[in-house]
Amino acid sequence: MTKMEFMKSLEKNIYKLNIEQKKDILFDIEEHFNIAIQNGRDEQEVCQSLGSPKAMAAQYVVNSAIDKAESTLSIKNLSKAIGAVVGLGFFNLIFALAPIICIFAFVFSVLAIGVSFIFAGGLASFLALFFPLTQSVVNFGTHPVVVFFGGLVILNIGVLIYINCKGLFLKSCQLLVKYLRWNVKIIAGGKNNE
Repeated sequence: MTKMEFMKSLEKNIYKLNIEQKKDILFDIEEHFNIAIQNGRDEQEVCQSLGSPKAMAAQYVVNSAIDKAESTLSIKNLSKAIGAVVGLGFFNLIFALAPIICIFAFVFSVLAIGVSFIFAGGLASFLALFFPLTQSVVNFGTHPVVVFFGGLVILNIGVLIYINCKGLFLKSCQLLVKYLRWNVKIIAGGKNNE
């Protein structure tokens, strides 16, 4: 493979990146070629040492997606980073998606607990508040005032859980971005050692 073929293939495969990133990458690789040629290496040798332009482009795209998710944490950026990492290979389909599913299952289960506490506490307080109207339907087995305040406590616990779920979700997303970066480093290290 010649330098021109390598550069064209690399440019073709980094189409997902913005213009500035493309220019920087292509400039850096061009400079790498020029320095290597000045040191007496030929183009084919440099191409072999750089590896596949498609794999190199995939690495740049993944790093860019993770950087964007890290700098601006949003569902869109996070899903792009996850997709880019999973796209690196079947290995990542298993080792990247499994923790992602576990983290989000945990966050959504905590959210469901909060919502159920809100519903249960609100319903208990409502029924206790209107005890004279509901006593033929509902038997609390204790004084309605105890049920009313107990329901308010449960409702407030549910509200606190629900409010804290946002912070838990954001921390989970930050942890996920760190995990994705670590996963990419492991994959890149494994490829370099082969």
